[in-house]
Amino acid sequence: MTCKTLDELLAEEEAALLAKAKAEIAREDAEWAALPPDQKLAIIAEREARYADIPDDEDEDDEEDEDDETA
Repeated sequence: MTCKTLDELLAEEEAALLAKAKAEIAREDAEWAALPPDQKLAIIAEREARYADIPDDEDEDDEEDEDDETA
């Protein structure tokens, strides 16, 4: 019986999680590719409308931070 180091165990766990994530992405990509074009366009339009309602405050915060750093 061989004992694995913590680094080996963590590396195995990371590899397993990565493989699982890649499989999930491949499944989602296949589902998207299988959709008819009109359904894709409807989903895109719905998402664009949803995200258009979210205020874009990130740029303003970044500019304020830069001003603070130069002062």
